[in-house]
This record gives sequence, C-alpha cells and structure tokens, in this order.
Amino acid sequence: MRIADQQQVIANLVTVDSEQRLGQTLLQLARTMGKKDPHSIRIELNISHEELSEMVGTTRPRISLFMERI
Repeated sequence: MRIADQQQVIANLVTVDSEQRLGQTLLQLARTMGKKDPHSIRIELNISHEELSEMVGTTRPRISLFMERI
C-alpha cells in the first residue's frame, strides 16, 4: 500500500501541474483534518506557505501566487 502511495506521488509530480497539486493537497487536508462550517470546511491548522510548498513539491513564491488566486 505504501509503495502504491509513493508511486502515485511520483506520478503526480511528473504529470500534474503544481497549482493542481496544491488544490489536491488542500482538499486532502480538508477531508482528513477539516471542520465543517455551515458553508464550508475549515482547515484549522496553521500551515505556512513554506510547508505547503514542501508538500506540493514547488517553491514558496509559487504557493503564494496560487493562494492569491483563491
């Protein structure tokens, strides 16, 4: 199971652009750690752009740019 997960991560790094990977990462965090609000799901963790960049496999400035678009 772990090898399959690692293979999926590698495939995503090669085939999916970093903005989509950020979206997938945020959705996964919302599913696993999110708290439901009446109109949304809130991720109550303090996650820095640097930490998100490490999760997504891109740079911190790119994460900042993508987050401005949201």
